[in-house]
Amino acid sequence: MATGPERFPDIMVRPMQSQDIEACAAIVGETELWPKRYGITTKRCFSLLTAAMERKEGLLAADDGGDIVGFAWFMMKGAFSRSG
Repeated sequence: MATGPERFPDIMVRPMQSQDIEACAAIVGETELWPKRYGITTKRCFSLLTAAMERKEGLLAADDGGDIVGFAWFMMKGAFSRSG
């Protein structure tokens, strides 16, 4: 099975923009695990990502020709922003 760029040639990972937040939040809200297990709904995720963007945390979007198909949120201070 092909992996990497040859499998997903049109997907570009780029810095998340404010207009991407709605689609990213929908991905979380539509994934059964997040709302049921952790209580992270689309609305809550939208708020969390908006706040993360305002704090200039690491946010990336996977863009497939204008459709957001995934995202990454990372913190330079370690897991849950608890390390140095």
